[in-house]
Amino acid sequence: MNMTARLGRRGRRHPYVVLSLVAVCLVALASSGAGSGGTASPRKLTLMLDFIPSTPHIGIYQAVKAGYYKKNNIALKIVTPTSAADYARLISAGKADIGMADGVDLLTFIDKGTKYKGFMAALQTPLAGIAVLKSSGITSPKQLVGKKVATPGSPSNKAFLVTMVKNAGGDPSKVKLVTTGFDFAKYLVAGKIDAFTGYWTDAIQADVESGVGLRFMRIDRFGGPRYPSLLFYTTQARLSQDPQLIRDFADATAHGYEDLIKNPTAALNAFLSQNKSVKAKPTKAALMAIVPLFRAGAPQYGHVNFGDLTKLSSFLVNHHLIKKPVAAQVAATNAFLPKR
Repeated sequence: MNMTARLGRRGRRHPYVVLSLVAVCLVALASSGAGSGGTASPRKLTLMLDFIPSTPHIGIYQAVKAGYYKKNNIALKIVTPTSAADYARLISAGKADIGMADGVDLLTFIDKGTKYKGFMAALQTPLAGIAVLKSSGITSPKQLVGKKVATPGSPSNKAFLVTMVKNAGGDPSKVKLVTTGFDFAKYLVAGKIDAFTGYWTDAIQADVESGVGLRFMRIDRFGGPRYPSLLFYTTQARLSQDPQLIRDFADATAHGYEDLIKNPTAALNAFLSQNKSVKAKPTKAALMAIVPLFRAGAPQYGHVNFGDLTKLSSFLVNHHLIKKPVAAQVAATNAFLPKR
């Protein structure tokens, strides 16, 4: 037998060997997510809300209902803080991957040395302020001097009170501040406190639920700046280590809020179907009041206005709420927003 014949026989592969190699290649492609749709294991991601599920969070639940996270290969777990301090501490401890915080809180955390960075604005303008009973006759934060005001315990809530009372001409140190956790609205309706610091949506829901008239004084009407009321944020390390995961989360979340802006009723129904204990009527009233604030002139949903953050930082420094200015580019980025 000549050399060519021997090489020819050695060059042939047994058909079973060929089939095995093909199978191995197919498995490798599937496990890598290649091919139509991809079959890679979903990436786990935990989102820590800033509060119990409520009106500002509806876009997230719309995204869950519509399957946007699954489409982006994300297995999202939504967790709720037990106190106002939890949602910052648990992000630092690695117990949650992404958090939501009021713009005041985020700058306060960063000022204290925490390496956080916001990457998407949930709301463009502040919802913060103080609620009182209409029957109290209180029309100005100045009238809260000597009164009992409740707060859930977060840095921003105390900042709201100090700012508004001071700008109205009162002495914030003479206001009796009490921490009630997230049940402040029921204490006001029951007459156990004279006011509470919180969000406009809290007041609307308490008003509708109780039938007792509430008056809400917004912070930007009493000397406070315009700023993003809620920001999605994470650690700088996570942004660097897994940028694609953050982009995919931002894409899915923005899609949910864009749906909300286009069809608030459908998004509300998606939210209520996943949060059975939430009452529909007050939640709807709050949502319809704030729908314009989710975009409020921003070039796209989620855009962070650096000018607003810069003014907020200066405002907080001037009122001794943070030690030094926090540069807007340090506090937030728009680099992870979806490109539509």
